[in-house]
Amino acid sequence: MADSKIVSIANWGDVPVWAYSAVATIMESLKKVDPATCDHCFRVGEYCRLLAKSAGLNEYQQKIAEFSGILHDVGKIGIPTQITRKPGKLEPEEYSMMKALIVALTFTPALCATLLKQHDANKPESNNIFARFFRWFNNSFEKLSVKYQGGVNRMTHHKVFSGVVYLLVIAGLVGLYKALPSSFLPDEDQGVVMTLVQLPPSASLERTDKVITTMTDYFMNKEKEHVESIFTVSGFSFTGVGQNAGLAFIKLKDWSERTSPESQIGAIIQRGMALNMIVKDASYIMPLQLPAMPELGVSASFDIQLKDASGQGHEKLIAARNAILN
Repeated sequence: MADSKIVSIANWGDVPVWAYSAVATIMESLKKVDPATCDHCFRVGEYCRLLAKSAGLNEYQQKIAEFSGILHDVGKIGIPTQITRKPGKLEPEEYSMMKALIVALTFTPALCATLLKQHDANKPESNNIFARFFRWFNNSFEKLSVKYQGGVNRMTHHKVFSGVVYLLVIAGLVGLYKALPSSFLPDEDQGVVMTLVQLPPSASLERTDKVITTMTDYFMNKEKEHVESIFTVSGFSFTGVGQNAGLAFIKLKDWSERTSPESQIGAIIQRGMALNMIVKDASYIMPLQLPAMPELGVSASFDIQLKDASGQGHEKLIAARNAILN
């Protein structure tokens, strides 16, 4: 039964090509793994066709009813577990079936409902909120389309004016290109300073806590006019995990309370660098500004690698490095 029905589906000339192709693909794949389920789906479809016929629908609508019945039964039964026996490694026909199922079980029911709906030309238009909204949308879209077409038509008949507008757009783009930063994103005050703490490899967690306490006291006392709170972590940092590492997030006060130049985040970070001179036990304490966009990093610079490709030796390599830095 399944083979003849699949051939019959492929001969549904009045149904859209994508629709009967999807159903034929689904049922062909389903027949391979579960023939009984495939036959059951076709029986449900045949039953829906007979119901449509008894209701006085034409042949085309009967085919749509059978089409809907098959898809409904496939969706109710679900995809057999044999088809998904290899997660992430579906066979081509299984992948086609999955793709067809997604299309058939989402767009197709709405299409079938529209095609099967009886329309009465003499019936007055509905006046509910949805009907009014769609009428308004259609009318507005039609007016916008007419205005757009009129504008394009006028532009094509006034070539000098169109050329001037085009040149103005180009000039604006050139001005933006020159005004905006050409490489790196500008720094952005996000109200938070991230601070990395690193001690020598042999440092204990107790020494790390002491350094973090000193750093916390500095920001909460020396920068109390600009700092609202601070959150610290010992034993973890974005540079590594260990008892000699630490991390802190310093929340600054609201931007409305930080209007002077010395209260800006750049000035606070610059003053925070003094902790490297105050805390002798730390390898470094590095306040950083959060990136303007996540995943782009926290530095506003670039990396460069210098290679001695010709084998001139270490001294020549160092000399070339110094020349670049100077």
